[in-house]
Amino acid sequence: MKTKKVTFFISELDIGGAEKQLLLILPELKKHFAIHVICALGHGPIGISLAQQNIPVHYLNLASRFDIRIIWRLYKIFKKIQPDTLVTMLIFADITGRLLGRLSGVKQVITSHRSSLIGRDYLRLAYYLSDWLVDNDIVQSQAAKKYHPTATIIPNTVNFSPPYEGGVPANAGEGVKIICVANLKPGKGHEYLLKALSRTGEGGEVLLLAGTGPLENQLKQLALDLGISNQVKFLGLRSDIPNLLQQSDIFVLPTEGEGMSNAVLEAMAMGLPVITSDIPVNQEVIQHQKTGLLFKNKNVADLTDKLNQLITNPNLRATLAQNAREYIKNNHSIAAIIPQWIKILSP
Repeated sequence: MKTKKVTFFISELDIGGAEKQLLLILPELKKHFAIHVICALGHGPIGISLAQQNIPVHYLNLASRFDIRIIWRLYKIFKKIQPDTLVTMLIFADITGRLLGRLSGVKQVITSHRSSLIGRDYLRLAYYLSDWLVDNDIVQSQAAKKYHPTATIIPNTVNFSPPYEGGVPANAGEGVKIICVANLKPGKGHEYLLKALSRTGEGGEVLLLAGTGPLENQLKQLALDLGISNQVKFLGLRSDIPNLLQQSDIFVLPTEGEGMSNAVLEAMAMGLPVITSDIPVNQEVIQHQKTGLLFKNKNVADLTDKLNQLITNPNLRATLAQNAREYIKNNHSIAAIIPQWIKILSP
């Protein structure tokens, strides 16, 4: 029987949520399909990792998103690969992939909706006008499905490895390590976390901030103004996130808005209690006081309260972490997610 050819077309292959998902699912999907990946802009570390796992990666090497050479280069690759199914990921790839995929004879086009049109009004018309070219849509959450009512929900997946001890267990209120993994940019809510940390009742906590971004200097100044600069460690861009999680006691993501956060899922999978904002997509993952704690979005007082609950109660931390791991195993492990991809990609 002929192996079905499935090609994933993505805008970039840098370190990002959509890119990480490819790195997790494609090694499994290639056991069932002939997988290829096309990247529009640059190369990126995810592309290198995919190639190391014998997944062919084709680069368009475009100068920018407005490089008209995409028309010929992408059409040429489509004709060479002749995919049966094309899966587009990220807005630029969604629009161009749909159009050129159909022109080159691709039988099935699927869009995996991974990013927002907010701030990209110049793309909105092209995005919606090309929707009719798509056979199936994939979203990651019920919150996203309200924008794409006919879409299939396939949640993000994470590696589900054996549990570890979470570093050296901290005594209540003594040396508790809090970690946040998120780019230092508007909307991630770091300012709420810094303010909450300055109000916690214990005062001996250490906050690890993994990530870079345009707000770094502003956040450092805020930590200084709040008198907690000695408690906050700006770690920059890190490739050892699992090790950092292992050394931590509490994970916090104070985001104002999100897709389905890989960072939250990874923390839960690796045995950390999670505090995050009560935005709709987080409510799908976190059952309050069972698999984690939710605080009122942008509410420093409520975040402070949730931090104090976990800082002073190691037993609660352990219970939330155990429940979270079980939830991830059942709902977001590779074993749980891959059959859903196979179903939508199969003839």
